[in-house]
Amino acid sequence: MKELSKSQRLMLLDLVEAIVDDVPIQEEILKDLHVVFQFLKISKDTPNVVFQFIQSISIDQLCYLTRMDVVSEELILELHCSFGLPQTQLVQWLRGIGYGGFSFFIDQAREREVLHLDSMILQSRTSHHMVDGVFIDSIQIQFPSLNRLVDFALSKRIPFHQYRDILTQMSFEQADVDQELQRLIDDYQVFSPIRSSKQVLPFRVFCSFFDFFSDKPEYLTAISQVFDQLFDKTSVKKMVTLLNDFPYPVIQYMLRRYVKHNVSQVVNYLNESVRDFHYGAIRKIVRRDQLNVNYSYE
Repeated sequence: MKELSKSQRLMLLDLVEAIVDDVPIQEEILKDLHVVFQFLKISKDTPNVVFQFIQSISIDQLCYLTRMDVVSEELILELHCSFGLPQTQLVQWLRGIGYGGFSFFIDQAREREVLHLDSMILQSRTSHHMVDGVFIDSIQIQFPSLNRLVDFALSKRIPFHQYRDILTQMSFEQADVDQELQRLIDDYQVFSPIRSSKQVLPFRVFCSFFDFFSDKPEYLTAISQVFDQLFDKTSVKKMVTLLNDFPYPVIQYMLRRYVKHNVSQVVNYLNESVRDFHYGAIRKIVRRDQLNVNYSYE
């Protein structure tokens, strides 16, 4: 972790004072992830102070800090088990942290036997929109087939995180998966070098089936080649930026591969960028898997 500058140390003092005096925290302070992270570090032995901080910021701010791996899902779970976060707050937070964070928290919460978890999951899967000034609740769409779900994802008729959540809840045969994967390969050329942003979504959809691959070695080799080609033809920054938006299993596989083979350009870039909170999803995986990247989470 980088040493704070003089101005950052002053902001850290202002943050501590805001919590002690129970006054609003300046937006500028919350945008400096190093300051917030340092505050949480020095407050880790006083969880009531951390709880007060969480209650002092908006849901949007909390979701952002979680996505950037400053306020981790593990921390929120510990606070909830110790103090009991309001259920409405947890539900709104679950809606805003992305599918990777959502699924990780749910798995950990089930192990801890968190009360009312099923209710929170159901509520978090309910979206809200306004019609003529009235808020309407909308439950997740039920899809009759995997093909239909994939079509909705490819046409952006549902957000990608919602598509992934629905995918994990569906029942389908391996033959259905293989058919969709082949369609993505044939019709969308998902293994072609990425030269346009239009190619990204079909590739992400393909990668979302990571846990359902029937021919995993062949597919993993092809996925690796797409990222390697992007790295070779553009820059490590563009490749890592793209990777950070992919499903966690794909990020995990690619990071382990780069670290195992000691791809110095990628590892060196991660040493700096992960420490600076540039890639929240990658940071979470480096931290949880204790990958050999030279930065200290603590």
